[in-house]
Amino acid sequence: MLGRVLHRALPNHYNDSSVYTHFPLITPTGQKYSMDNVLRTKGVLDKYSLERPTAQQPVQVIADVRTIGAVLQTPEGLQTLIAPYAQNIKDLKLDRGFLAVIDDAASFNKATTLLKEIIIPSPEALSRTLGWFQGRTLELIREKNLTLVDPSKHLVDLVKDIFRLVPVHWSASQVVSCVHSSQRGHC
Repeated sequence: MLGRVLHRALPNHYNDSSVYTHFPLITPTGQKYSMDNVLRTKGVLDKYSLERPTAQQPVQVIADVRTIGAVLQTPEGLQTLIAPYAQNIKDLKLDRGFLAVIDDAASFNKATTLLKEIIIPSPEALSRTLGWFQGRTLELIREKNLTLVDPSKHLVDLVKDIFRLVPVHWSASQVVSCVHSSQRGHC
């Protein structure tokens, strides 16, 4: 875990193949049981770097949508974004076309459209859901409010009695409606 902490805290110093990343408290070279000898004995020394961590060029974060689009339009930019993961994907021996959505614009558009259809509800369904949330919130406010000394003032614990309950009630209503629908063969 210490190697992960170092790699995350100092990503510009500790690279993925460094013995300093994977074995941070073990002497890397120069002794009988140092990591270079152990890794050589195991036959995996060629997979690790024995060089001391040095500052590398920092990762550039791009937050502007236009800049991201411009980078993705160039083959160099696309390759730069994919490169850190390419070897991992090869090592996992994933099927051909695993990253087809990134590589092919038509596949990307098709996948995006499909996800939008699955995740984003229609305007009518969204309106019904918002209406349900509004109605149930108002019901719970009327139901859970307390009157103290002044009868014109009411007190409601919004977190305990509203914010925590409304999503639970909505989830339960979705399960119940799904059960009723499945009995009719619709869910």
